[in-house]
Amino acid sequence: MVSVEDVADSESQASREATRQHRFLLFVLVLGIVLLWLPALRSSFWVDETWTYWAIGDGFFEAIDRAQRFHSVSPTYFAVLWCVKRVCGSSEWVLRLPSVVAGVLTVFVLCRLAGRLTDRETGLLAGIVFVCSGPVAFAAADARPYAMVVLASTGAIYFLVEWVRERRARDAVAYAVLASLSVYLQVLSGAMFAVHAVYVWRARGAGLGQGLRGVNGLAVLVFILLLPLVPDAWSQLEAWVHVRQTGRPLWIGTPTVADLAVVCVPPVIAFSLLISILVVSAVTPSFALRWRVPKADGNLLLLSWAFMPPTLFFVISGISPVKLFVPRYVLCAAPGLSLLAACLMRAVEPPRARRIAVQIVVSLSVLSFFGTNHGAEDWRSAVNEARQYAAGKAIPVLLRSGIDVLDASDVDVILDPNRRDSILTPLAAYKLDADVIPLPWAVETEPQLRYMEQILSDRLLRADSFLLIARAFGDDGKMTSWLRGRLAPLGFCARSLGNFGAVHALVFERGAAACGNQGLKH
Repeated sequence: MVSVEDVADSESQASREATRQHRFLLFVLVLGIVLLWLPALRSSFWVDETWTYWAIGDGFFEAIDRAQRFHSVSPTYFAVLWCVKRVCGSSEWVLRLPSVVAGVLTVFVLCRLAGRLTDRETGLLAGIVFVCSGPVAFAAADARPYAMVVLASTGAIYFLVEWVRERRARDAVAYAVLASLSVYLQVLSGAMFAVHAVYVWRARGAGLGQGLRGVNGLAVLVFILLLPLVPDAWSQLEAWVHVRQTGRPLWIGTPTVADLAVVCVPPVIAFSLLISILVVSAVTPSFALRWRVPKADGNLLLLSWAFMPPTLFFVISGISPVKLFVPRYVLCAAPGLSLLAACLMRAVEPPRARRIAVQIVVSLSVLSFFGTNHGAEDWRSAVNEARQYAAGKAIPVLLRSGIDVLDASDVDVILDPNRRDSILTPLAAYKLDADVIPLPWAVETEPQLRYMEQILSDRLLRADSFLLIARAFGDDGKMTSWLRGRLAPLGFCARSLGNFGAVHALVFERGAAACGNQGLKH
């Protein structure tokens, strides 16, 4: 016969085991943030971050204007970042710090939400998977709005769940504010409203929230909060129509099924989970999988959250001229994917096997994503080398930034003194005292060829040397190759100033002395 004391001892032992498990997972969670999010904070901006630096560089109202006029970006993020800059400065780590804070808060909210839908351990596991996701780690250390978008969209779902279950007015207001804020930060995050609608429909079917009276009023509140965005959304639509009518190239293509699969089933996380299950099943005699089904309103929420936004954008991009399928545009689905992966990890028994699985997931993620550089573009080092070479010399500097493929492909933008600064942003973040000549993204159309030939005849052929700093993203250095081929017969040779990832920094020099040992290379 089991005594009361035996039952109490058993419960106490289980409680201590759960506490040790939670402490271990919390330690791993913090370790993941330290190893994957923080090492690259002080590294060079990549080109989109230099646009952020430039956008907030000349005052609050100028930042708002630039956000709307040049980049079709909601000004909310730049207003926040401008305030941070005023207080803390504009170094790389300072401008990335708001994204780190947003990422950490997202982890906290995600853990709380998972605890409500399942249990506390699943919440910690979801936080670990979220932290170890490559796109999330990049966004969490990026001077761009995506980490804040994920925070707002995750917070909106958390308060929607709270409102459905508890029917508190403050939860409804918090949901409306955060759901609207996510759209202010990124218009495309409005796809999450489809996830919200699915959740409310499922909760109503499950009999939660007394039939969810008041949902219409909540929808009206969200609509009112989003009304100020209508003019901006309309201007973006007009700009897109203009692009399609003029036949300008789009940098976003039609996605393939493989592209969708990579987003919906991140390879590193999927491979890590598979290896974890194989390893723990081999080394743990008592290994078992016991799936814990989320609570009544949680199962469909996780599936729709994880897969609906990327699938929606995939379908739209596949059947229409509108191309929206970019992984960072659907990053708001990452918490849902993390929760699904956490439910799978939580099914692993016994607890020691879950600890082994967690260690494997974190280790493989660190091996895949750890780095002290944020992205592949080292503009800071490239400009520093160019500055040293150009010191004391009055030489031209050609810049091909590729900050916006559409604008940078348009010679009219390059020639417009009121717009050209928007494609020279790397030299706003990293100063270079020189005669800077912006280059088009490509040399393919008649206006682009005329512009390049005019630069050659008016500026370059009069110089004994000049510098080229070019973003080589996506084209394997075609601009560099074009210049080399065009200038070789005129006695110019090129040499690299160093390795700067996807940024090419070369000096072109004229004469036999320059060409004697270097040859024409990049």
